[in-house]
Amino acid sequence: MTNPVILDCTLRDGGYYNKWDFPLDIIDSYLFAMSKVNVSVVEIGFRSRLNNEYKGACAYSREDFLETLSIPDDLLISVMLNASELAGSSDQISLIDYLFPFNASKSKVDIVRIACNHNEVHSILPAIDHLSEMGFRVVINLMQIFGLTESTIREVILLISSSKAETLYFADSRGCMNPSDTSNIVSIIKQTWHGPIGIHTHDNMGNALSNTLCAFSNGVFWLDSTVTGMGRGPGNARTEELVIEMSEHLSSTPDMIPLMNIISNYFSSLKAQYRWGTNPYYYLSGKYKIHPSFVQQMLSDVRFDDADILAVINSLKDRDASKFDQDTLKLERDMYNKAPLGSWSPSSILKHRDVLFIGPGNSVEAHLSALINYIQSHDVFVIAFNAISTLDSKYVDASIACHPVRLLADIDFHCRSDIPLITPYSMLSSSLQAQFSSKSIYDFGLSVNPESFEFHDTFCVCPSSLVLSYALAVCVSGGALSLKLAGFDGYQPGDPRNDEVEGILDQFMRVSPETSFFSITPTTYKNLPSLSIYAL
Repeated sequence: MTNPVILDCTLRDGGYYNKWDFPLDIIDSYLFAMSKVNVSVVEIGFRSRLNNEYKGACAYSREDFLETLSIPDDLLISVMLNASELAGSSDQISLIDYLFPFNASKSKVDIVRIACNHNEVHSILPAIDHLSEMGFRVVINLMQIFGLTESTIREVILLISSSKAETLYFADSRGCMNPSDTSNIVSIIKQTWHGPIGIHTHDNMGNALSNTLCAFSNGVFWLDSTVTGMGRGPGNARTEELVIEMSEHLSSTPDMIPLMNIISNYFSSLKAQYRWGTNPYYYLSGKYKIHPSFVQQMLSDVRFDDADILAVINSLKDRDASKFDQDTLKLERDMYNKAPLGSWSPSSILKHRDVLFIGPGNSVEAHLSALINYIQSHDVFVIAFNAISTLDSKYVDASIACHPVRLLADIDFHCRSDIPLITPYSMLSSSLQAQFSSKSIYDFGLSVNPESFEFHDTFCVCPSSLVLSYALAVCVSGGALSLKLAGFDGYQPGDPRNDEVEGILDQFMRVSPETSFFSITPTTYKNLPSLSIYAL
């Protein structure tokens, strides 16, 4: 075998961004474009029976769906199975028969690719052979191969060699490989595997195309790519570039016009919406072998700013983050879903006091002189949110922070500051507690329940772990006389953080209608009463 087999998996790998929900007319135009640029195989999507959220047709790739498509005669159709779904089944053969109701001779599917980790191979051997006996060409996609020992790779490949798998892929799942790594892995594979080899690359560090070309020069002829690189995290080698690089090895000159048209008319706007492609965050995830979906999720959530993302990456690099876990990014689920613990009663310093919250908005700096005059002329207890430093520390009585990501992001600030910190210290991880060992802490417990606001002597229950809800609860628990807020400007129209804050304020007003609270600087929050700092 000397000619490349280009496998485009846009509809499968790209579906992680749009829930595999591609319009039918776009799929037909895409299939036509793939045929024109000499792509050999299109991976149309997954085959799965999992149904726990809305996903489009390409998440299941059912036969009745495939029958509606205009598939060019020169394209082979592939679907992907996840080994985790097979391994979790008590009867793999029955599951295969459910997912593939027809033999290959009656199916639109030509190739079944099984994505697996090295420790899953043994458990899926029966499925491999059963699919082969049904007439499908079975391809194994070995994920996260980089970092495995040579002996482990050989052992896994020997297992695969004992099956009826036709082709062996290896995937740079974390996008951390370079061409030298690629050459080394190909060499190790060839010592044990004597069939066709394929490569699936990710572009975390900008090496997806160079790794693919390096693999080809070392005898790897099955090459994955996606249109504009659309794929999980930073994406993959780009089909429009790979077919150009491979043009001299293909049977005919690629006709790029249909592909460029569908990029202009569809994929460019989709990329602007979902922002795949490498960036410094993905580069760091590749460098530290962190699963790229962590970065993808944070980039799609406006609540994570640059400091948050970098803090999470810094935290993940010191532990095994090679597998994506949704709950890792929602640390409060683990940290604050248990019985709240606390040892400090805010009534000791807040009873019958006026409290001033200093928030992150630009209005604090814009009205700084007036705020300082107000603080100096009134007996007000000043609480600054998170790592805000707009106001000189001599005017601040305490900082407050509780959201796990913000605590990670601001750990250096808090440890350097001599301002006491209000936080659920007893509920933090031991590693976070250790970093605060020399810090003056007011330990007030927190439990998160989306339906509740509760105020107790040394702990509270809040609808979220956002610092605003925690701070409101601290002050009510402490018996504060009134609350004034500066720097709560609101976000741009359409930003979901506006709805989140207003939802918290609505809940708070329902459970504590007697509490007096006002914004004293400009705000766009519709349900936040306002006064003027200049009239105070």
